[in-house]
Amino acid sequence: MEFDQSGASEPDLKDWPINEVAPAIDALLTDFDERLWVRDHRLPDQDSVTWRVWDIERHELLFTARMDGEATLLDARGDLVLLRRLDEFDVPRAVTTRLRAP
Repeated sequence: MEFDQSGASEPDLKDWPINEVAPAIDALLTDFDERLWVRDHRLPDQDSVTWRVWDIERHELLFTARMDGEATLLDARGDLVLLRRLDEFDVPRAVTTRLRAP
């Protein structure tokens, strides 16, 4: 999983998907640190998803995180994220991983 803090306070809206055939946002999540995670809509041919993480109180974009499209974000705290992934036998597993800069 990667995150990008460059221009964190100003979102770059140029890379957001155009809302012609799908919603721009398809999931919202608040984490233990009271941040709002907003997931860009994932098209069927995409192998990754983009989450934009906002400071709820300051209404400020903190960073953008990209992760495997097959993983489900369950929660986060600091630079740790809790994901649900399927193993090679399609058994769901909880996985904790750290955010890292690209």
